[in-house]
Amino acid sequence: MHEIERKYLAKPTIKAFLAKQSLAPKKLVQFYTVINKEKSVRYRKLGSKYYKTVKKGSGGIREEREIEISKKQYKKMKKKHIGKIIRKDRYTFDKNGLHYDIDLYHGELAGLHTIEVEFPDQTSFQSFQLPDPLQAYELADLTLDERYKNKNLALQGIPSEHFTTQMLPTMYEMDIETLEHFLVGNLSTADALRVILYKFALTILHYEALILQHDEPEDLHQFRVNLRRSRVFLKSFSACFDPAAYSDIYQTLCDIAAQTNHARDLDVIAAQLPDQKSKSTPALPIEQEREGEREKIRAMLQSQHFRDFFNDYLAALRSGALMRAETHTRAIKTEASAVLTALHRKICKHINKEDKHFDPKQIHKIRIGFKKLRYLLEEFEGLLVKNG
Repeated sequence: MHEIERKYLAKPTIKAFLAKQSLAPKKLVQFYTVINKEKSVRYRKLGSKYYKTVKKGSGGIREEREIEISKKQYKKMKKKHIGKIIRKDRYTFDKNGLHYDIDLYHGELAGLHTIEVEFPDQTSFQSFQLPDPLQAYELADLTLDERYKNKNLALQGIPSEHFTTQMLPTMYEMDIETLEHFLVGNLSTADALRVILYKFALTILHYEALILQHDEPEDLHQFRVNLRRSRVFLKSFSACFDPAAYSDIYQTLCDIAAQTNHARDLDVIAAQLPDQKSKSTPALPIEQEREGEREKIRAMLQSQHFRDFFNDYLAALRSGALMRAETHTRAIKTEASAVLTALHRKICKHINKEDKHFDPKQIHKIRIGFKKLRYLLEEFEGLLVKNG
C-alpha cells in the first residue's frame, strides 16, 4: 500500500492544545535496522503490540508494508538497531475524515514536536492546509524535508540549525513550564545558555510578583535559588560571554541577592520558633525585624533600577548580544561536558585536602561545589545521559 501524509513542525506550545483535548498518549518506541536512499526497515513497539515496517520512496507519498510481529522478534532485532532508538508520546485523533498524529519526542530528540496527517488520495494531499486551531501551532511544513524523517532523525538527530531558525523565535512566547522541556540535544552553546538563562530570568520575575502579592517565605527562597542558578551558569560559562556585559550582569545579580540575605536568615530562624497562634500575643522582636526587611525587599523589587535591569537582561538574551561569536558554532554537549568535568575535579581536590586535616573552609567549598554540580546536572542530564 502507499502512505500519503504531510508532516509539520509544531511549536512546543502544542502541549496546550493537547491538554484541552483530553487525549491519552500512546508510548511509542521504534528503531531501524536498514536505512538507505531506497528503503528503511523499522521496528516499533506501540502499547503492547509490535510491528515491522518497510518503507520505500521519499517525500509525502511512499510505499509502505507493515506486519505485526512477536515481542521476541522485536527484542531480537533491537540488538541490531542502527542510530538512535526513538521514543515519543503519540496523540491520535480524527478530524474531518482525516487521521492526525501529534508526536512529542523524548531522549536525545527531546524538544521536537510534530504533526502528521494521513490522506486517502493525492488530491486531498495536494490541497490540504492545517485547520484551525492547529494552524496556530505550525512552524513549518516538513513533508519534503528529508532531515526530519524518522529514519534520518535516528541517524543524525535534530538538524543543527533547527533551534535557531525554527524554535528560538518562539521561545519568547513560552511560559516557564514549557521552557523546562525546551533544551534539545544539538544546540549551540550560545543558544543553550540563552534558553537556560531566559528561563531562570522569567522564574525570578515570577517569584518577584508572588513576593509582592503574598510575601511568603518560600517565594523569597525560590527567588534567591533562581538568582543563584543564574550566577552559577554565568560564572561556569564565563568564557562564553562578552566580558563587560558578563561582569555587569553577574554583579547586579549578586547585589540583588545580597539585599535579601538578612530577610532569608530571619525566615529560617523564625521557622524554628513556636507558632504564634493567638492574635493577642505581642509580636516577637524578630517579627518586627522581618517586617522591616520585607519592606526593604518590596522597595527594591518595585524600583526602576530592578525593572530596567531585567528588561535589558531579557532583551540581551533575546538578541544574543551577550554571547561571544565562537559560541554560536560550539556544541553545548561538548561545552557542558568540559564544565562538569572541571567542576568535578575541583570538588575532588577540595575533598582530598579535607582528608588530610579538618578545615571548615574546605567543607564549605565542597558543599558549594556540590550545589553547583546539582544545578548544572538538572539542566544537562537529558543531553549527556543516553536514552538507549
